[in-house]
Amino acid sequence: MYMDRFESRASSAFDNATMLTSHPVDGPGGAGNIFTPGGSPITTSGLGYGRIGFTGTVTANLHYYDFIDIANALWLDGKYTWAKSYSKPFIAVQAGTEQNTGRAVIGKISSTILGVQVGVSPWKNVDMTVGYDYIPQQSDTITLPAGVACGTNNQIKITTPGVTFPYFLPSGGTTNCLANSSGMTTIYYGGWASPYTDSYATDALFTTSISQGLIDRRSPGSGVKFAVTLQTADHRGRLIASQAYYQYGSSTSGSSPTQETNVDGTWFFRKPGSGPYHGLLIRHRYAERDQKNTLLFGGIPVFKYNRTQLEFDF
Repeated sequence: MYMDRFESRASSAFDNATMLTSHPVDGPGGAGNIFTPGGSPITTSGLGYGRIGFTGTVTANLHYYDFIDIANALWLDGKYTWAKSYSKPFIAVQAGTEQNTGRAVIGKISSTILGVQVGVSPWKNVDMTVGYDYIPQQSDTITLPAGVACGTNNQIKITTPGVTFPYFLPSGGTTNCLANSSGMTTIYYGGWASPYTDSYATDALFTTSISQGLIDRRSPGSGVKFAVTLQTADHRGRLIASQAYYQYGSSTSGSSPTQETNVDGTWFFRKPGSGPYHGLLIRHRYAERDQKNTLLFGGIPVFKYNRTQLEFDF
């Protein structure tokens, strides 16, 4: 596949920019350490993508992404289910590696992801899962260029307008630098760049929640997520509840422990697959996020989110 332009969900036009190279109204957009003249998008030539899949006892996929002038990424996922066993337990894995490429318009990227998820269905219409993801932290010790400083909150600060500091850095209160006594500065990075899903919480990580995740935070670290899905006998009602814990930053530069509780309920007006209104549903989602150390490093200490949607699928 090749896609040369992209339309964000709050835009009325397709353009040759991404969620990380523009300033969309529905997301944080380009990082403050990457200068965009006049606030205009940084244009790129789009996305190339390929996949090889295998279906059998084990289901597996190998994906290749070429985010032109941003990064190249390889992504592997696999799943094995003991289908003939009571409760149908399964294990799934995911792994990826990403490096900046071409003009590297959003800075240096060097990221690795490892994840595992296990699940079980102990009773009919009840599914339970626990997932874990880990993104190792990367670091470089450098002399900061003119117009760039490591602030008191251990985050890069641009002191001279128009300067670019070419690293893909964590956001939202995650520490990303530490000034050393030698006069050098250690830069902490390693987050995964997702140009077409950033801030949408729609990435593939096992631990992503409604309002956050390691990829949306652009941060190294770890996350664990517990979830249970309940359905009514006729499958007209579905409730998903989850609890997730994230560790952003490090003990060296400062950490931002965060947790999130999600509740996601859906009611289908007709049993799926029957009657003229089988695609009509109402859904409500609720998220509550708590973040520590915001007085030191920034971010939002408490965030609550509600979304109700009425949907008809033709």
